[in-house]
Amino acid sequence: SYRRLYFIHGLGGDASSWQRASDACWDQSLNIPGFPARRVRVSRPEYTNSTLTTLNSAAYEVNNLIVSQAATDITAYSMNPQRAFIIAHSQGGMVTRSLVHQYMTGLNIPNFGMPFGGFVTFASPLQGARILNNRDQIEIMANDACRNLMNGPESKLGFELILKGIGKD
Repeated sequence: SYRRLYFIHGLGGDASSWQRASDACWDQSLNIPGFPARRVRVSRPEYTNSTLTTLNSAAYEVNNLIVSQAATDITAYSMNPQRAFIIAHSQGGMVTRSLVHQYMTGLNIPNFGMPFGGFVTFASPLQGARILNNRDQIEIMANDACRNLMNGPESKLGFELILKGIGKD
C-alpha cells in the first residue's frame, strides 16, 4: 500500500527545494539500480517563512495543507494518514516541531486523528543555534572588535575571541 511523504523546506526555500528528492521517491529513472522506487505519494507543503510570521503560524499553514491532503488520501486512495511521514530540513524542522506541539496540546487535530505518523528533521536547530546560545560572548567580542578598530589599522582584531565565541579552537 502507498504512504504519503511530506517534504517541508527550510528558510528561504519553497516547494521546489525538494523537487529532486521527492521525484526520486517515485520515478524509476532517478533510482539507483537495485533500489526500486517506493510506493509513495509526495507533497511539498509551502508556508510563509517565519522571518515574515511566527513558527506557530507557519505550522498552522502546514497543518491545513496536510489535513486537506490526508482527507483526500483517505477518500480517493484509501490511504491511512497515520502511515504518512514528514521529512523536514532546517527551519522546516522547527515548523514541524511547532506542528507536533500543537497536536500534543490538543490543537488542530482533525476528526480522523493525526494526519501523519512520524517525522524526521535534519539540520534543524531544535536546541537553538550555538551562536545564539553564546550571546554573552558575542557582546564581549563585538566590544573588543570596536575598541581595536578605534585604535587604528595596526591593531590586531580579536579573531581568537571571534573563533572562541562561535566554539572554534
